[in-house]
Formats: sequence, structure tokens, C-alpha cells
Amino acid sequence: PKHAKIIQIDADHKMLGLVKKISVGICGDAKAAAVALTERLAGRTLACDASREERAAQIAAEKAAWEKELDEWTHERDPYSLDMIEEQKQERTPTGGHYLHPRQVLRELEKAMPEDVMVSTDIGNINSVANSYLRFNKPRSFFAAMSWGNCGYAFPTIMGAKVAAPHRPAVSYAGDGAWGMSLMETMTAVRHNIPVTAVVFHNRQWGA
Repeated sequence: PKHAKIIQIDADHKMLGLVKKISVGICGDAKAAAVALTERLAGRTLACDASREERAAQIAAEKAAWEKELDEWTHERDPYSLDMIEEQKQERTPTGGHYLHPRQVLRELEKAMPEDVMVSTDIGNINSVANSYLRFNKPRSFFAAMSWGNCGYAFPTIMGAKVAAPHRPAVSYAGDGAWGMSLMETMTAVRHNIPVTAVVFHNRQWGA
């Protein structure tokens, strides 16, 4: 809403209104403040309640449209990627088959993920794209270096997550460049018996 008021809660008073203009600033613990606000609003009719069903339907429709787009979006469509795809048609897997496009792999991995899975992603374009395909039902499931994080982050991070939560499946995503920074940690995984799965996307180049 264009005229909505913004309430910011932060334990550090210096952060209040630092990035965006706010209507009300509350210096305090976020959980305690949220509980207090919820108690104050109990029994009141909120302005947003009138459009709740309409907004829920709109969100559901947008999510369905996005899922449909992901199903149909099997590869990138820019001229450079299309040239790469043409070159790739000449390549074969060790068994003589064709390689899948990265988006196809991401979609199939998403479908195959266990419900309780933890996933870490490295830096690089493939991992930025991967964010659109990952779905989680529990907190503490996604560990990401994001665009400006350190290269080689994903594999050792998922090993640490697995040690902390040994009952949960653990998967890391990395491009071939980032994998070159962390593949030696397979020795650590073997030495300490840390069962994790590393998925490596390769295009034999940096910065792509």
C-alpha cells in the first residue's frame, strides 16, 4: 500500500530509520515488541482484514504463474547463452547422452529434495538462479554466500550444518570455479565421516 505506515523495531537505536523513512521507531527486542503489539491489537478489526481473501487469492495466482514459468523456462534466452547451447549440442556425456541445461537440473533437483533437506549455495550466476528453485518448510535450511560472498563457501558450510544436524540430509550447490576452491574438503568429509552431497555445475570458465 502506498500510504502504509512503517514501524521499525531494532535493539540498536542507531539503526532506526537509517535505511528507509519510518513512521514509528521502537528501540527494543524484536520478539518482545512483536508480542506486545500483538496483545495490543487483540480483538481489534484491522483495516487489512477486509482485503485478506482478495490478497491471498492474488498471491496464490502469482505463485502459480511463477511455477508455470519455471516449468517452461528450460534454458537462458540471451544471445550469448543461445550460442553456448548450440556449441553444447556437439557434446556428449560419458554414456553418449546429452547434457541437461542448468535450469532443467535445478528444477529436477528441487523435485527430488527430501522434505527436511538443508541446502547451501556458493557464489556465481548458477547459485543466484538456484534461489528461484529452492523450497523449504523449516527454518535453518538454507545457507547462502549470496552474490558478494566468499568463493568456495557452500561445501564446507554444508559440512558444518550436517555436523550440527546429523539427522537432516545435506546438499551443496557450486559452480566449477567455486568447486575448485573447496573440493579438497572432500578429504575432511571422509576423514570425519560427514555424509553430504555436492552438486557441481560446470561450464569450464570463471565469471559466468
